[in-house]
Amino acid sequence: MGRLDGASQVTTAQAPEKSHEDAVFSGTSSRLTFMFGQRTPGWNPGLVQHLFHTEPIVREALIECGRIIKEQLRWSLIDELSLSPKDILENFPQEYGQPILTAVQIAQVELWRARGLQARCVAGLCGGEVAAAYAAGSLTLSEAMIVACAISELVRTGLSTMDGALLAVDATEEQFNSLVAAGLNRVYPIEEWTSGTTVLGGDRLTVEELAATLERQNIWCRMLPMLLPFHTPLLDSLEPPFLNRMAGFEGCPPRIPFYSLTTGSRMPSPKFDAHHWWSVLREPVSNVRFARALLEDGYDEWLYIGLASGVPLRINEVPHSLGHEVSVYPSLTSLSQASQRPFGRMIKPFGFVGHLLRRRVR
Repeated sequence: MGRLDGASQVTTAQAPEKSHEDAVFSGTSSRLTFMFGQRTPGWNPGLVQHLFHTEPIVREALIECGRIIKEQLRWSLIDELSLSPKDILENFPQEYGQPILTAVQIAQVELWRARGLQARCVAGLCGGEVAAAYAAGSLTLSEAMIVACAISELVRTGLSTMDGALLAVDATEEQFNSLVAAGLNRVYPIEEWTSGTTVLGGDRLTVEELAATLERQNIWCRMLPMLLPFHTPLLDSLEPPFLNRMAGFEGCPPRIPFYSLTTGSRMPSPKFDAHHWWSVLREPVSNVRFARALLEDGYDEWLYIGLASGVPLRINEVPHSLGHEVSVYPSLTSLSQASQRPFGRMIKPFGFVGHLLRRRVR
């Protein structure tokens, strides 16, 4: 397969005027953001398999991503995707998550490009930032998959040396600080999920003790299915081997606006080197600050590119809590259903595509 290079395929200039029929399928909204989600438990391998079998562009991208995974990690992406959806979900190794996420996101980007839909802005949520850097032209396909494989190796090592847990909590900062003062000092706020809801991470036994304490105080909390304490100091022992594996790695500046959940803002000139990718894994994040930055800059149409068939609830909740309304659309479901009909007919069941693409010809 030819080299898939994010930098060579990102276009921000307007195309020459075409006929109405052609122009409908080649423009983009100036507010359209490709938002790259992190891996969530409720992903849908069946939709990915459907696209693999029905869309040559998706198949080509996944085969190329799989080639790099095989070189780096010695397991087969295509073999994994050949299992039944039930087997994939029941026997899915956590360390496979990042490479599969990045590969499927890259494949979706390529299919959207082939359908005439280009991002004018990208936004990366934690692990989704790898494919976002690809879509922005900062990483080639090979480079993006090398980063994804380095994260996978970190997860594999971490799972063998530590036992972490995450807990979503409806608690104010003052309430949390009082719990820390009471002795729960190996639990850390890692993600401001929505206004008033925070995700905490730490050692599993300590997190479970905290959950029991919160329940006795009638404070809502919920354990989340993640075994590695990302975004906490507990991850620090994994920094040296990760930086060593990524030594000398550096991407290019993005060709279009790039927003990072890690910084909670637009990144003016990210280097995308080893230290950047470590900060994506290690630093606490804020969905509220991240969404506010996008909305204040006028990006209120989000195409959510992930592994799930829908959009995580908080993606809609955060803008609403800030007093904004956004249009959010699930990429994987839209592409999967569109592949069952000529693309032009996608406008009727998925009117947002026609709405976005028509703007250029008005």
